[in-house]
Amino acid sequence: MAPEVSVFSIGWLGLEITLDRFAARTTQIQHLDSVRDLVLGTFSLLRHTPVEQMGINRQAHYRSANEDEWHRLGHRLAPKVPWAGLLEKPGMRRVQMLGQRADQYRGRITVSVGPSLKTKPGFGVYFEVNDHYENDVEEKALGCQRMMAILSAS
Repeated sequence: MAPEVSVFSIGWLGLEITLDRFAARTTQIQHLDSVRDLVLGTFSLLRHTPVEQMGINRQAHYRSANEDEWHRLGHRLAPKVPWAGLLEKPGMRRVQMLGQRADQYRGRITVSVGPSLKTKPGFGVYFEVNDHYENDVEEKALGCQRMMAILSAS
C-alpha cells in the first residue's frame, strides 16, 4: 500500500485501487455476486465519486470435446484460405472483435477467443469479454449513481 495505490487479495477477492481506478475481481464463480455487492456497497458510500466508465470483464476456459471440435472452432473464427501462400499451416492464436453495444447504454464490447493454456490435456478454448460502459449523464456527481444502477441491473 502507498498513498497512490493499494493492491491486495484475501482468498476469493482481489482489489486494485489507484487514484483513478477501482478494480475488484475473483477467480471463483461462486463469489461473483459478492464482488458485485462489494462494489455496489463501496460506491453507495462514495456516491459522489466521479465515475466516467465501467468495465465488467469475464474470462472462462472451456475444454473441447475433442481435437476435431477444437479445430472446427478455430477454422470457423479464423478461416485459413486468406493465409494460403503466406503461411504454412496457419492456426488461430487469438481472435478479437470490437463492437458497439446492442443495448441502450453507451460503450462497447470486446470479445477475445483463443486457445486455452489452462485446460489439461490440450484442446481448450479461452473466452474473454470486456463489457465496457461509458457514462451518459451530464452531471459528473451523478455518474457514480448511473454506473452503479447499470451494475445492479447486470
